[in-house]
Amino acid sequence: GFIDKERFDPNAWLRLASSLLQWTTHRLTTDAMARYVLSVLGVPADAFHTLRVLYIWHNPPMPVFLLHGLREILRPEHVVDFPRYEGFYEPASWSGGQGSRPIVDPGTKGTNYLSARWSLRRTPVFAEGEAAVFAALRKQEFDFVIFGRLPSDPSEGLLPVEQLALDSMPKRSLVLVDASDHMPVTLRNWTSRVGTTFKYNLPDKCW
Repeated sequence: GFIDKERFDPNAWLRLASSLLQWTTHRLTTDAMARYVLSVLGVPADAFHTLRVLYIWHNPPMPVFLLHGLREILRPEHVVDFPRYEGFYEPASWSGGQGSRPIVDPGTKGTNYLSARWSLRRTPVFAEGEAAVFAALRKQEFDFVIFGRLPSDPSEGLLPVEQLALDSMPKRSLVLVDASDHMPVTLRNWTSRVGTTFKYNLPDKCW
């Protein structure tokens, strides 16, 4: 492209750029995404400090944005991600010296194009590890369970933690967030099993 110097209005450009930045700040940040999800779920802001969330997700990077936002606006020790993917967390501290830096798991997909600002802070959580997560589910100690992983094949089995969440938690506390670009054949079945469903992308024919 090019700029027509005769027609270019720097003041109009500045107004447009400012409005776009403001829209991005209020709508496209991870904490704005998390606030929107919680508002749809009917969670008032004064309940954020006590809300407990289990975030069940998978390796591809899209689900990390909502997880990051939840850990920003809620108490991070109350947001339990399971399974945990270490590659999305801030690097652990290491002593100086050649070869001492910890190696990031190469199996963590998508970290090569994520900004460092989306790295998850390393904080303790109230349910650490599989046994603690399963026990908290059985006791219904989570206010919400968010499924960030949608099996795309009807024959694909559920993870044990997914099955336990479906069996233990009330339907209104179950939330699905589908980040796939297409409409998975399993989406309709899953929406009938959870209380609320969020879809990142819709095909044109849905409009």
